[in-house]
Amino acid sequence: MTQKELLQLCKYYRGEKENPYADPNGSLWWGGEKEFVDACKRDSTFFDFVRDMYLSALNRKQVSHTLADMTVSENKRVLIFFLDLWHGRHFPYDSLDAIFDY
Repeated sequence: MTQKELLQLCKYYRGEKENPYADPNGSLWWGGEKEFVDACKRDSTFFDFVRDMYLSALNRKQVSHTLADMTVSENKRVLIFFLDLWHGRHFPYDSLDAIFDY
């Protein structure tokens, strides 16, 4: 997936070097999207790796809400899946439902 395609999936990150958001919500998700795009740029197999994990969780019915909404593109759901995992790892004391603010 090209950087342009990855950036089209992002709601907050547009390729900036510095976080332009002052509000906590925009700032949080900008950082997660940047991490995702950077990881995909560093490793050409990263997106496929996350997609495989997402599809496995979907098949086992371990995801819900937007992650199970087939009207949302699969690639966007892969990004949201990553953000949910990323948030849980790096901000474990925040609300577990923070992804719903995305």
